Amino acid sequence: ANGFLMAYSVYLETTVISYLTARQSRDLVVAAHQEITREWWRDAAEEYHLVASGLVVSEANSGDPHAARDRLKALDRDGPEEEAERRKGSVRAKVEHPFLYVKRRFGYSKVRYRGLAKNTQRIAVLLGFTNLPVAGRYAGA
Repeated sequence: ANGFLMAYSVYLETTVISYLTARQSRDLVVAAHQEITREWWRDAAEEYHLVASGLVVSEANSGDPHAARDRLKALDRDGPEEEAERRKGSVRAKVEHPFLYVKRRFGYSKVRYRGLAKNTQRIAVLLGFTNLPVAGRYAGA
């Protein structure tokens, strides 16, 4: 994205990544597709937000290990902002998971205000109970 404008998203297909990273083909049509893909990637790809599905990443990771490494390297275009957002999302998920468990397991989906001390005590007990199954998984139970 440039300035305040959002970039258009382009959803990549595995073929695009393969054309980009493969050795030059002897087939004239395939070689032309490769060249067009490389030119677009070099000249225009920065103008778009490039998106690859999990399936595309999985396909790019298959086959020859050296070619797979090159394909995955081409797909990894995240800048520092995207990396920071990914880390924040990971932390949010870890923090919010116990609360989701409390809501679903103990039916605590609606908040009733009964006084700060009573709510604090109740949520502390419920979060303590939430830790029991998690601790059991790590203990091998």
